Amino acid sequence: MAPYTLRSISDTHRELNEKKQAVSEKLRAAQEPQEKGEGSIHSSDEPQTSQPPPSVQPLRDVEPREALKVFFDRIPLDSISGLKNGQVVELEARDCVGEAIKSLYRCRIMGAPLSDKSCIGDVGVTVGNSHIGVVELSSMVIWALMELEKVQMEVGKIGNHNVTTENRVLEEADKIPEENGFLRSLQQHSTLWNTKVASMSRSFRWVPFLPVQPGDTFLRALLLLAKHTLKVVPVMDPIGKKVTGFITEDTALRLLSQCSGLEWFDAIAEKALHEFKFEDNKSSRGMLHLNGANTVLDAVSYMWEHKAECVPILDHKSEKIIGNMRVTDVWILLDNADVFKRRRSMTLQELLSIDIESNHARTRDEDERDAMISPAALYLTEDWRPKMSDVATCKLDETLKKLMWRLMRVHADCGFLVDEDMHMLGLVTLHDIITQFIPSLTQFSQAPPGFFLT
Repeated sequence: MAPYTLRSISDTHRELNEKKQAVSEKLRAAQEPQEKGEGSIHSSDEPQTSQPPPSVQPLRDVEPREALKVFFDRIPLDSISGLKNGQVVELEARDCVGEAIKSLYRCRIMGAPLSDKSCIGDVGVTVGNSHIGVVELSSMVIWALMELEKVQMEVGKIGNHNVTTENRVLEEADKIPEENGFLRSLQQHSTLWNTKVASMSRSFRWVPFLPVQPGDTFLRALLLLAKHTLKVVPVMDPIGKKVTGFITEDTALRLLSQCSGLEWFDAIAEKALHEFKFEDNKSSRGMLHLNGANTVLDAVSYMWEHKAECVPILDHKSEKIIGNMRVTDVWILLDNADVFKRRRSMTLQELLSIDIESNHARTRDEDERDAMISPAALYLTEDWRPKMSDVATCKLDETLKKLMWRLMRVHADCGFLVDEDMHMLGLVTLHDIITQFIPSLTQFSQAPPGFFLT
C-alpha cells in the first residue's frame, strides 16, 4: 500500500480512537460516584454519596442509538484525511454514453457526478449547483448490454428480409465482430454510442445528488445514506464548488466499525442477527437466485430487471451458495473480450473459475484490506475487486458485528444469511446495517450532554 494511503488510514483511525478514549473516560468518571452510592448502605447521619452532575446523564438511561447520534455529530468529515486532496472525474449531461463509459473505464473510475451546464443562468442555478446526479459506470454498461441484446433480437426477427434502410443497418450490426470486446462492439452501434447520458435518467438507477461539505459531520452523511437509500454521498468543497470525494456505504461501514468498544455501539453490534429479523425484510422476501448453470447474460439481465446490487449463485445440485455476481463485476466484460463474446453461452460456474484465475495477480494482504478506508474508495476508483466466490455469509446466531467485518473483508454490498448447510435464508444490505445505528429521524435526541464535547 502506498505511504499516502497508510497515512490516510492511520490519521482517521487515530482521531476516532482519541474520541473513543475521551468518551470512555467521561463515562467512567460519571459512573464511579453512582456505583459507589449503590454499593453502600448509609445511616441517616451519614452524608449521601454525591450524584452525577446534572449535565451528565447516567449511561444506563441513554438509548444506544441516541447516544451514537450525538457522538457521530462530533466527528467532522474533514477528519477523514483522504477527502482533503481529492480529484474527482465529472461528466456532463450532454456527454454521449459511449465516451462516458470509455472515459471512466480507462481511468478505472466506478462512478462520477453529473452536471448540466446548459441550465446555468436559469433562476437559482450556478456553476456550483448544476449537478443533477451521480452516474455509475456499471449501470451504463448494463444498459448498453441490454440495448445490444435488443438490437440482436431485432436482427433475428428481420432475417433476410432487409427491405428498408433501417433493416439493412440492423443486419450489418449483426456482422460486427465481438472478438474485439464490449467497447468496440458498442462503438460500431452509433445510435447507442451517441445516446446522451442525460436521456438515460429513467433507464437505469440514477443516484440523486445530495452533497455534504467537509465541515459537516459523519452524522449528516449517515442520515443521507439511511433516509434516501443512497450508495454514495458527494463531498462538495463550498469554496471551489467542486466535488472533492465521496462517502460511500462501504466507507460508512468502516467508520462505524471503528466505534467498536464503545458500549453504545456494542449494545447494537453484539446482538445476534436473528434479533434484527433481517430474514423477514423486503430484500429477503423478494430474494431470487441463479445457479451455476445459468449464463453470464442471465445474471446481467436479472440485475437489470430487478435493479439488484447482486445475484447469489447456487450450486445447481446442492443449492449451497457458491458465489455472487455484483453490479461492479460487469468490469470483467470490459476487461475480458472472451467473456463478453461468450456471455450468452458462458455459465456462471465458468465465470467463477475465470474470475478466480484473474484475481490471483491482484490479491492483497488480507489484513491490509480489512483495515483500509482507502482514497480509492473515497474517489470511486476501481482499486481492487474481490473474487465473486468471496461471499459474506453469517448464521442467524452470529452477531451483527461479525457480519460487518466479513462484509468489509470482501468489499461486498450485501451479505447472506445461511443455515448450517449453507442454504440461503435471507439478505442483508449495507443500508440495512447502517440504519440499525441511526435513530428515527422524527425522534428528539435525548443523549446526555457532556460526553461528546471532545
